[in-house]
Amino acid sequence: MERLRTLLQQVSTADLRDWAGDTILQRGRRYVTQVAELARTSQGELAALVVGQGLYTTVVFFDDNDMLGGWCSCPCEFVPCKHAVAVILAAAERVRQGEDIPSLQMTHELWALLPEGLSAEGDAHFPDPDDPCGSLAELPPGAGNIRQILAGKSRDDLLALLVELAGAYPEVARRIRETAALETGEVDGIVRSLHWEILEITSPMAWYNPWTREGYLPDYSHVCEQLAALLAKGHADAVMGLGEVIWKRGLDQVAGSQDEGETAIMLADCMALVLPALPQSSRTPPQQLQWLIERIMEDDFDLLVSGDTLLDSEAYTPAHWQVVATWLEKQLAATPVSLNDEYTLNLARSRIVRWLMEAHRRAGWQERIIPLLEQEVHHCGMYTDLVDALLAAGQRAKARQWCIEGMERTRRSWPGIIRSLRERLKKIASRAKKPDLVAAYVAEEYFDYPSRKTYQALQKATEKIGCWPAVRAGVLQFLETGRLPVSSPPGKESEGWPLPPTEVAPADGPARNFSRSFPWFDQLIDLALLEKRLDDVVSLYEAYRKQSPWLRETDEAVAAAVADSHPDVSLGIWRAMAEDLIATVKAKAYDEAAVYLKQMRRLYTRLDRTAEWRAFMAELRLKHKAKRRLMSVLDKLEREQNIR
Repeated sequence: MERLRTLLQQVSTADLRDWAGDTILQRGRRYVTQVAELARTSQGELAALVVGQGLYTTVVFFDDNDMLGGWCSCPCEFVPCKHAVAVILAAAERVRQGEDIPSLQMTHELWALLPEGLSAEGDAHFPDPDDPCGSLAELPPGAGNIRQILAGKSRDDLLALLVELAGAYPEVARRIRETAALETGEVDGIVRSLHWEILEITSPMAWYNPWTREGYLPDYSHVCEQLAALLAKGHADAVMGLGEVIWKRGLDQVAGSQDEGETAIMLADCMALVLPALPQSSRTPPQQLQWLIERIMEDDFDLLVSGDTLLDSEAYTPAHWQVVATWLEKQLAATPVSLNDEYTLNLARSRIVRWLMEAHRRAGWQERIIPLLEQEVHHCGMYTDLVDALLAAGQRAKARQWCIEGMERTRRSWPGIIRSLRERLKKIASRAKKPDLVAAYVAEEYFDYPSRKTYQALQKATEKIGCWPAVRAGVLQFLETGRLPVSSPPGKESEGWPLPPTEVAPADGPARNFSRSFPWFDQLIDLALLEKRLDDVVSLYEAYRKQSPWLRETDEAVAAAVADSHPDVSLGIWRAMAEDLIATVKAKAYDEAAVYLKQMRRLYTRLDRTAEWRAFMAELRLKHKAKRRLMSVLDKLEREQNIR
């Protein structure tokens, strides 16, 4: 157990990523809570049951070189699978928590589910993926070697056995028929059968309750297996036809699923087998691109993970993309223009326009991009794209005009577009060497989104033009009253707000992107902390606490900042936070309260006021003597103090 414990403590995310790959690692993390009956053998193998589409038996081990290996009863062709990753993560977490992993006993129900050859004394013999029947050299005597049993039978006996098995087990019959069809190339029957199987799989709504282990999760494993087999035999068109059915019905199933993303993952796995068939199909290169672009535009669940790689293939030339661009232009012309107001954008047209821009770029028709955007900008709200294209083309004046028009049209409904266009106007003003206008846009950003970051950006911009003191005064006035500063008349900038008005009037009303009361205490306190005005911090904090409940982030920042200058304020904050947590009567809250109690103890000790600390501890013990978990936390605090 000690070797296993050490290896589990040392295993890292990088180790698991090297072992399983990033995709399987991410999937495995979602299954950690589904690991049950985790146990270990005397030789250090880990065994568990993992709840997925079914109940799977999973074994994970470290070999003599401390490399990970494993086995799983799930349909996945390769290990590590997500269930194996989940087991190693669950075991590592248990070890990190100081918990033991129980020894696997032969009487345990998990024992009967393990692969042949795994014994209570260790000595695991896992099935070889390349030789699933095993060999005499690998399996111990009496293990029931399938190859040895079959080798002693005649051809007629084997034929009779297979016929009997095919009659008793439909899966065996299906496998025999599929293998024969693939060998002869007569795959119409396989395709029809898979078509009906896909219809059956995708008909029910996918759902799963991990607590009751009830639900329905579609199993695409056989479909995936046959798609791979069909493609390997050169039947790309058949794969594409089945892929169409899987995509159309699978999208609806994913949209209505109530699971933890399992249905989406399985559909993505299927489509990862369909996409390689696209360039091998009888479709022309432009038709291949059209098919893929249509699917990507329909993909709201990020299922076509390798689609971008396929688009970048050198097999698709500018001439091919010119055909695609012409097709997209027809698609755009056929898409109705919705009657949108300032709160509505035409998303269907936006998707086509973005792909048409990309097709123009890849086709070598960059000159068509700006006219396209100018035509569609009001329908789709693509002002930022248009401005960027104009700036890239060196058309700065036109870009500025579109920034202004875009901000006017979206000023009350699309703050993201406003911010993007403001950044472009600021860039244009900077290139035009207008630092006062640049600073005005930075100020506008601050008043829309006050924060320490935007305050520091404003200070930097206005110090360059020598008006920071006046701007700072305007900022503080805004935080205290909610009144936005107004630019002074020409020639009187030194008497008030020194920055010029921006090129687009901001939305109406004070504090335009938020509704709140003033003074804005948490912002005022944060700026006082930033500027180390500790007396102001204390006075603002006292006013703030009179009208607001305690906010841990602000309280912690104030207490830490004024511990040297105003120690009693810090002690009061920590005491109030600790007492509030204790009042919740939760074990976890007691541990959180201990953090603040330790800070109080350190400060009392530094001030040589340990008698007050002891009195406070005695008060806590008397008041909360019935809370045994809290008493244990206080005992630990006092032991730490005595050690010091």
